[in-house]
Amino acid sequence: MSLACVLVINCGSSSMKFSVIPQDADQPLLSGLAERLGIDHAVITFKDRDGHKSTVALDDASHQHALKVLFAKLDEQQLLEAINAVGHRVAHGGSDFKRSVLVTDDVIEKVRALSVLAPLHNPANLIGIEAARALLPALPHIAVFDTAFHQTLSPAAYTYAIPLEFQQDYMVRRYGFHGTSHRYIAAEALASLDLDPADHGIVIAHLGNGSSLCAVQNGTSIDTSMGMTRWKGW
Repeated sequence: MSLACVLVINCGSSSMKFSVIPQDADQPLLSGLAERLGIDHAVITFKDRDGHKSTVALDDASHQHALKVLFAKLDEQQLLEAINAVGHRVAHGGSDFKRSVLVTDDVIEKVRALSVLAPLHNPANLIGIEAARALLPALPHIAVFDTAFHQTLSPAAYTYAIPLEFQQDYMVRRYGFHGTSHRYIAAEALASLDLDPADHGIVIAHLGNGSSLCAVQNGTSIDTSMGMTRWKGW
């Protein structure tokens, strides 16, 4: 297949969302959700480009098996050979990651070390990354961090009114989350209003199971309501 696609994976502690997105289009060719991973009655649901859904029971509830079932489906749909990169959502990049990065062994170890800041999310994200790298070792894997967009915050915006040693020794500071969403919404809103992103400000509200606000000035995040973890400021 000559069509070039990116496989996007969002791996959580008990679920895994995925989409296969053509590089020249917004609508996925295949998307879906694996649920109840790690417990009984795990299933994976696929949604094709026409909106038709199909659900398969997983006899092995591991993330690794869910990915194998996904890749078998991609192969069946002749989409596996079209994938030329894999994107992984990662919850917490701390202050180490200011942009999306190519996944390497060093990146994996840094994300693992940052699990102290996101113990429910980063370990699950790593399961998806490591399993996908094992199954698709020849492809580039890209880590996209929820926190990266907010690394442009000034010290006045990210520093808490506590002794500085807590920030230096224990990484206690504001990081912000939903950065990928805030970046996208800001760009789309300004484009819809025909405003130059380099010369305008906008306030973004990300509303979902978790919600946060973000002030964007000249295309960069200058303040956000979420703090050190995903449980602060929503």
